Amino acid sequence: SYDAWILNDLTAGGEKTEVRLPSTPSALFIPAADGDSQARKYVPEFLKREFGFSPDDIIGFLTKLDQKKTDIAQVKEVDWFNSLGSSWLYVLSSLTHNYGPNYPLYMQATSFLDKQIQTFLGSYTELKHDTLLYAKQSYAEMGAGGDSRPIPPVVKGFVEPNLEFWHRFNNLLNRTDELYQANGLFTDSNAYDRLRQFKEMSLFFTSIAEKELKGEAVSDDEYETLRTTKLSFMAQPFEALDPSEKSGQTALIADIHTDALKGQILYEATTRPYLMLAVVADDGSPRVVVGLAYNHYELTDKIDRRLTDEDWQKSVYKDNNLLPEKNFWYDSLLIK
Repeated sequence: SYDAWILNDLTAGGEKTEVRLPSTPSALFIPAADGDSQARKYVPEFLKREFGFSPDDIIGFLTKLDQKKTDIAQVKEVDWFNSLGSSWLYVLSSLTHNYGPNYPLYMQATSFLDKQIQTFLGSYTELKHDTLLYAKQSYAEMGAGGDSRPIPPVVKGFVEPNLEFWHRFNNLLNRTDELYQANGLFTDSNAYDRLRQFKEMSLFFTSIAEKELKGEAVSDDEYETLRTTKLSFMAQPFEALDPSEKSGQTALIADIHTDALKGQILYEATTRPYLMLAVVADDGSPRVVVGLAYNHYELTDKIDRRLTDEDWQKSVYKDNNLLPEKNFWYDSLLIK
Protein backbone atom coordinates (compact mmCIF):
# COMPACT_ATOMS: atom_id res chain seq x y z
CA SER A 1 0.00 0.00 0.00
CA TYR A 2 1.10 3.58 -0.53
CA ASP A 3 1.06 4.42 3.18
CA ALA A 4 3.27 1.40 3.95
CA TRP A 5 5.58 2.45 1.12
CA ILE A 6 5.95 5.87 2.73
CA LEU A 7 6.44 4.64 6.29
CA ASN A 8 8.81 1.80 5.39
CA ASP A 9 11.07 4.08 3.37
CA LEU A 10 11.20 6.64 6.19
CA THR A 11 12.06 4.28 9.05
CA ALA A 12 14.98 2.00 9.90
CA GLY A 13 15.96 -0.41 12.66
CA GLY A 14 19.55 -1.04 13.62
CA GLU A 15 20.83 -1.08 10.02
CA LYS A 16 23.01 1.73 8.71
CA THR A 17 21.27 4.17 6.35
CA GLU A 18 22.41 7.07 4.19
CA VAL A 19 20.58 9.55 6.42
CA ARG A 20 19.38 9.00 9.96
CA LEU A 21 15.86 7.54 10.11
CA PRO A 22 13.64 6.95 13.15
CA SER A 23 12.82 3.39 14.17
CA THR A 24 9.20 4.40 14.79
CA PRO A 25 7.46 6.77 12.35
CA SER A 26 4.58 9.14 12.87
CA ALA A 27 1.47 8.96 10.73
CA LEU A 28 2.26 12.65 10.09
CA PHE A 29 4.73 11.37 7.50
CA ILE A 30 1.83 10.27 5.27
CA PRO A 31 0.06 13.64 4.73
CA ALA A 32 3.51 15.29 4.61
CA ALA A 33 4.53 12.97 1.77
CA ASP A 34 1.17 13.69 0.14
CA GLY A 35 2.15 17.36 -0.06
CA ASP A 36 0.74 18.81 3.16
CA SER A 37 3.14 21.59 4.18
CA GLN A 38 1.47 21.93 7.60
CA ALA A 39 2.12 18.28 8.46
CA ARG A 40 5.70 18.61 7.19
CA LYS A 41 6.19 21.58 9.53
CA TYR A 42 5.59 19.34 12.55
CA VAL A 43 7.93 16.54 11.47
CA PRO A 44 11.18 18.17 12.79
CA GLU A 45 9.66 18.68 16.24
CA PHE A 46 8.49 15.06 16.30
CA LEU A 47 11.97 13.80 15.40
CA LYS A 48 13.59 16.07 17.99
CA ARG A 49 11.19 15.11 20.79
CA GLU A 50 11.01 11.38 20.18
CA PHE A 51 14.50 10.55 18.89
CA GLY A 52 16.75 13.50 19.73
CA PHE A 53 17.52 14.30 16.08
CA SER A 54 20.15 17.00 15.56
CA PRO A 55 19.59 19.86 13.08
CA ASP A 56 21.73 18.00 10.52
CA ASP A 57 19.76 14.79 11.11
CA ILE A 58 16.53 16.69 10.50
CA ILE A 59 17.81 18.25 7.27
CA GLY A 60 18.78 14.82 5.98
CA PHE A 61 15.42 13.33 6.90
CA LEU A 62 13.44 16.16 5.30
CA THR A 63 15.43 15.69 2.11
CA LYS A 64 14.37 12.04 2.03
CA LEU A 65 10.79 13.00 2.90
CA ASP A 66 10.70 15.49 0.03
CA GLN A 67 11.98 12.80 -2.32
CA LYS A 68 9.14 10.56 -1.20
CA LYS A 69 6.75 13.46 -1.83
CA THR A 70 8.10 13.66 -5.40
CA ASP A 71 7.59 9.90 -5.82
CA ILE A 72 4.00 10.08 -4.55
CA ALA A 73 3.19 13.04 -6.82
CA GLN A 74 4.13 10.90 -9.83
CA VAL A 75 1.50 8.24 -9.03
CA LYS A 76 -1.25 8.48 -11.64
CA GLU A 77 -4.87 8.87 -10.61
CA VAL A 78 -5.79 5.58 -12.28
CA ASP A 79 -3.23 3.82 -10.05
CA TRP A 80 -4.69 5.37 -6.90
CA PHE A 81 -8.02 3.82 -7.84
CA ASN A 82 -6.60 0.30 -8.24
CA SER A 83 -7.88 -0.55 -4.75
CA LEU A 84 -10.41 0.92 -2.36
CA GLY A 85 -7.70 1.38 0.28
CA SER A 86 -5.47 3.50 -1.94
CA SER A 87 -8.55 5.33 -3.26
CA TRP A 88 -9.41 6.24 0.32
CA LEU A 89 -5.92 7.68 0.84
CA TYR A 90 -6.24 9.64 -2.39
CA VAL A 91 -9.48 11.19 -1.17
CA LEU A 92 -7.89 12.10 2.17
CA SER A 93 -4.97 13.83 0.45
CA SER A 94 -7.44 16.39 -0.92
CA LEU A 95 -8.09 17.67 2.61
CA THR A 96 -4.65 18.95 3.53
CA HIS A 97 -3.79 21.99 1.46
CA ASN A 98 -3.99 25.75 1.85
CA TYR A 99 -7.39 27.33 1.26
CA GLY A 100 -7.42 30.62 -0.65
CA PRO A 101 -9.56 33.77 -0.44
CA ASN A 102 -12.57 32.17 -2.15
CA TYR A 103 -13.10 29.89 0.83
CA PRO A 104 -14.88 30.80 4.10
CA LEU A 105 -12.63 32.69 6.53
CA TYR A 106 -12.50 29.85 9.05
CA MET A 107 -11.03 27.57 6.37
CA GLN A 108 -8.22 30.08 5.76
CA ALA A 109 -7.04 29.95 9.40
CA THR A 110 -3.86 28.08 10.32
CA SER A 111 -5.75 26.16 13.01
CA PHE A 112 -8.07 24.80 10.31
CA LEU A 113 -5.03 23.22 8.63
CA ASP A 114 -4.32 21.46 11.95
CA LYS A 115 -7.94 20.37 12.11
CA GLN A 116 -7.58 18.90 8.60
CA ILE A 117 -4.54 16.90 9.71
CA GLN A 118 -6.72 15.48 12.48
CA THR A 119 -9.45 14.66 9.96
CA PHE A 120 -6.90 12.96 7.68
CA LEU A 121 -5.37 10.89 10.49
CA GLY A 122 -8.72 10.11 12.10
CA SER A 123 -10.08 8.70 8.87
CA TYR A 124 -6.74 6.97 8.20
CA THR A 125 -7.16 5.22 11.56
CA GLU A 126 -10.50 3.87 10.37
CA LEU A 127 -8.90 2.78 7.11
CA LYS A 128 -6.26 0.76 8.96
CA HIS A 129 -8.74 -0.74 11.37
CA ASP A 130 -9.91 -4.22 10.40
CA THR A 131 -13.41 -4.06 11.88
CA LEU A 132 -16.41 -1.97 10.86
CA LEU A 133 -18.51 -0.84 13.80
CA TYR A 134 -22.25 -0.54 13.28
CA ALA A 135 -24.51 1.25 15.72
CA LYS A 136 -28.21 0.43 15.82
CA GLN A 137 -30.25 3.61 15.50
CA SER A 138 -33.69 4.23 17.05
CA TYR A 139 -36.28 6.35 15.29
CA ALA A 140 -39.43 8.22 16.34
CA GLU A 141 -41.81 10.10 14.08
CA MET A 142 -43.66 13.23 15.14
CA GLY A 143 -47.40 12.84 15.53
CA ALA A 144 -49.90 14.80 13.47
CA GLY A 145 -52.22 17.51 14.74
CA GLY A 146 -51.53 20.18 17.33
CA ASP A 147 -51.98 23.91 17.32
CA SER A 148 -51.35 26.00 14.24
CA ARG A 149 -48.06 27.90 14.44
CA PRO A 150 -46.21 30.21 12.06
CA ILE A 151 -43.85 28.55 9.64
CA PRO A 152 -40.34 28.86 11.13
CA PRO A 153 -37.55 30.49 9.12
CA VAL A 154 -35.51 28.31 6.79
CA VAL A 155 -32.65 26.57 8.58
CA LYS A 156 -29.58 27.31 6.49
CA GLY A 157 -27.09 24.49 6.73
CA PHE A 158 -23.63 24.40 5.21
CA VAL A 159 -21.41 22.05 3.22
CA GLU A 160 -17.67 22.52 3.62
CA PRO A 161 -16.78 23.59 0.07
CA ASN A 162 -13.65 21.55 -0.62
CA LEU A 163 -14.46 20.65 -4.23
CA GLU A 164 -11.33 18.59 -4.75
CA PHE A 165 -12.44 16.37 -1.87
CA TRP A 166 -15.99 16.04 -3.17
CA HIS A 167 -14.89 15.18 -6.71
CA ARG A 168 -12.43 12.54 -5.48
CA PHE A 169 -15.01 11.16 -3.06
CA ASN A 170 -17.57 10.84 -5.85
CA ASN A 171 -14.99 8.98 -7.94
CA LEU A 172 -14.38 6.63 -5.01
CA LEU A 173 -18.12 5.93 -4.73
CA ASN A 174 -18.31 5.26 -8.47
CA ARG A 175 -15.36 2.87 -8.21
CA THR A 176 -17.03 1.09 -5.30
CA ASP A 177 -20.22 0.80 -7.36
CA GLU A 178 -18.25 -0.74 -10.23
CA LEU A 179 -16.61 -3.26 -7.91
CA TYR A 180 -19.97 -4.23 -6.42
CA GLN A 181 -21.34 -4.97 -9.86
CA ALA A 182 -18.22 -6.63 -11.28
CA ASN A 183 -17.90 -9.01 -8.33
CA GLY A 184 -21.58 -9.60 -7.63
CA LEU A 185 -21.29 -8.30 -4.07
CA PHE A 186 -24.25 -7.86 -1.72
CA THR A 187 -26.76 -9.18 -4.22
CA ASP A 188 -28.95 -10.58 -1.41
CA SER A 189 -29.05 -7.47 0.77
CA ASN A 190 -29.91 -3.81 0.49
CA ALA A 191 -26.25 -2.74 0.62
CA TYR A 192 -26.24 -1.82 -3.05
CA ASP A 193 -29.37 0.31 -2.65
CA ARG A 194 -27.70 2.09 0.25
CA LEU A 195 -24.66 2.80 -1.87
CA ARG A 196 -26.74 4.24 -4.70
CA GLN A 197 -28.65 6.44 -2.27
CA PHE A 198 -25.38 7.57 -0.70
CA LYS A 199 -24.01 8.46 -4.15
CA GLU A 200 -27.04 10.65 -4.83
CA MET A 201 -26.54 12.42 -1.50
CA SER A 202 -22.87 13.03 -2.21
CA LEU A 203 -23.68 14.57 -5.58
CA PHE A 204 -26.21 16.83 -3.86
CA PHE A 205 -23.61 17.95 -1.29
CA THR A 206 -21.20 18.61 -4.15
CA SER A 207 -23.73 20.83 -5.91
CA ILE A 208 -24.27 22.86 -2.73
CA ALA A 209 -20.50 23.26 -2.24
CA GLU A 210 -20.14 24.49 -5.83
CA LYS A 211 -22.85 27.11 -5.28
CA GLU A 212 -21.21 28.29 -2.05
CA LEU A 213 -17.85 28.81 -3.74
CA LYS A 214 -19.41 30.59 -6.72
CA GLY A 215 -21.50 32.84 -4.49
CA GLU A 216 -24.72 31.51 -6.01
CA ALA A 217 -27.94 31.43 -4.01
CA VAL A 218 -29.01 28.16 -2.42
CA SER A 219 -32.77 27.73 -2.67
CA ASP A 220 -35.05 27.20 0.32
CA ASP A 221 -35.89 23.74 -1.02
CA GLU A 222 -32.19 22.86 -1.17
CA TYR A 223 -31.65 24.10 2.39
CA GLU A 224 -34.60 21.99 3.51
CA THR A 225 -33.17 18.94 1.75
CA LEU A 226 -29.84 19.60 3.44
CA ARG A 227 -31.56 19.89 6.83
CA THR A 228 -33.56 16.68 6.49
CA THR A 229 -30.88 14.53 4.84
CA LYS A 230 -29.71 11.86 7.25
CA LEU A 231 -26.81 9.46 6.80
CA SER A 232 -27.65 7.19 9.73
CA PHE A 233 -28.96 4.54 7.33
CA MET A 234 -25.36 3.90 6.26
CA ALA A 235 -24.51 2.73 9.80
CA GLN A 236 -27.57 0.59 10.42
CA PRO A 237 -26.95 -3.17 10.59
CA PHE A 238 -28.58 -5.18 7.81
CA GLU A 239 -30.32 -7.36 10.39
CA ALA A 240 -32.09 -6.19 13.53
CA LEU A 241 -29.83 -6.29 16.58
CA ASP A 242 -30.64 -5.56 20.19
CA PRO A 243 -28.79 -2.47 21.44
CA SER A 244 -25.89 -3.18 23.76
CA GLU A 245 -23.69 -1.17 26.08
CA LYS A 246 -21.32 -0.57 23.16
CA SER A 247 -23.96 0.58 20.71
CA GLY A 248 -22.82 3.92 19.34
CA GLN A 249 -19.26 3.58 20.66
CA THR A 250 -17.15 4.50 17.64
CA ALA A 251 -13.74 4.86 19.30
CA LEU A 252 -11.22 2.47 17.81
CA ILE A 253 -7.49 1.79 17.70
CA ALA A 254 -5.18 0.30 15.06
CA ASP A 255 -1.50 -0.63 15.25
CA ILE A 256 0.45 0.47 12.18
CA HIS A 257 4.12 -0.13 13.08
CA THR A 258 6.18 -2.43 15.31
CA ASP A 259 9.54 -1.11 16.50
CA ALA A 260 11.67 -4.02 17.72
CA LEU A 261 14.58 -1.66 18.38
CA LYS A 262 12.72 0.39 20.99
CA GLY A 263 10.36 -2.40 21.98
CA GLN A 264 7.19 -0.48 21.17
CA ILE A 265 4.15 -0.48 18.90
CA LEU A 266 2.77 2.62 17.17
CA TYR A 267 -1.00 3.08 17.33
CA GLU A 268 -3.47 5.42 15.66
CA ALA A 269 -6.75 5.89 17.52
CA THR A 270 -9.97 7.88 17.58
CA THR A 271 -12.14 8.89 20.55
CA ARG A 272 -15.41 10.77 21.01
CA PRO A 273 -15.71 13.25 18.11
CA TYR A 274 -15.41 16.96 18.66
CA LEU A 275 -18.35 19.30 18.08
CA MET A 276 -17.03 21.96 15.70
CA LEU A 277 -18.60 25.42 15.39
CA ALA A 278 -17.75 27.74 12.51
CA VAL A 279 -18.94 31.19 11.42
CA VAL A 280 -19.90 31.43 7.74
CA ALA A 281 -21.52 34.19 5.71
CA ASP A 282 -22.38 32.69 2.32
CA ASP A 283 -25.68 33.55 0.64
CA GLY A 284 -25.68 36.89 2.50
CA SER A 285 -26.55 35.12 5.73
CA PRO A 286 -23.97 35.30 8.55
CA ARG A 287 -24.53 32.37 10.93
CA VAL A 288 -22.90 29.74 13.11
CA VAL A 289 -22.89 26.21 11.70
CA VAL A 290 -22.18 23.05 13.66
CA GLY A 291 -20.71 19.69 12.69
CA LEU A 292 -18.69 16.76 14.01
CA ALA A 293 -14.91 16.51 13.67
CA TYR A 294 -12.48 13.68 14.29
CA ASN A 295 -10.67 13.41 17.64
CA HIS A 296 -7.42 11.57 16.81
CA TYR A 297 -4.57 10.29 18.96
CA GLU A 298 -1.20 8.83 18.04
CA LEU A 299 0.50 6.82 20.78
CA THR A 300 3.02 4.08 21.48
CA ASP A 301 2.84 1.19 23.93
CA LYS A 302 5.01 -1.73 24.98
CA ILE A 303 5.65 -4.47 22.45
CA ASP A 304 4.71 -7.28 24.85
CA ARG A 305 0.98 -6.67 24.34
CA ARG A 306 -1.30 -5.29 21.66
CA LEU A 307 -4.04 -2.87 22.57
CA THR A 308 -7.52 -3.88 21.44
CA ASP A 309 -10.65 -1.84 20.79
CA GLU A 310 -11.94 -3.06 24.16
CA ASP A 311 -8.84 -1.72 25.93
CA TRP A 312 -9.08 1.62 24.18
CA GLN A 313 -12.84 2.02 24.59
CA LYS A 314 -12.46 1.46 28.33
CA SER A 315 -10.07 4.42 28.42
CA VAL A 316 -12.38 6.56 26.29
CA TYR A 317 -15.81 5.82 27.74
CA LYS A 318 -15.14 4.69 31.31
CA ASP A 319 -12.09 6.59 32.49
CA ASN A 320 -10.94 9.61 30.50
CA ASN A 321 -8.00 9.96 32.87
CA LEU A 322 -6.42 7.01 31.10
CA LEU A 323 -6.21 8.85 27.78
CA PRO A 324 -2.69 9.90 26.75
CA GLU A 325 -1.70 13.50 26.25
CA LYS A 326 -2.96 15.01 23.00
CA ASN A 327 -0.27 15.16 20.29
CA PHE A 328 1.56 18.49 20.15
CA TRP A 329 0.59 19.20 16.54
CA TYR A 330 -3.00 19.69 17.70
CA ASP A 331 -2.11 22.42 20.23
CA SER A 332 -3.80 25.18 18.19
CA LEU A 333 -7.12 23.32 18.48
CA LEU A 334 -7.10 23.06 22.26
CA ILE A 335 -8.05 25.53 24.98
CA LYS A 336 -5.62 25.27 27.87
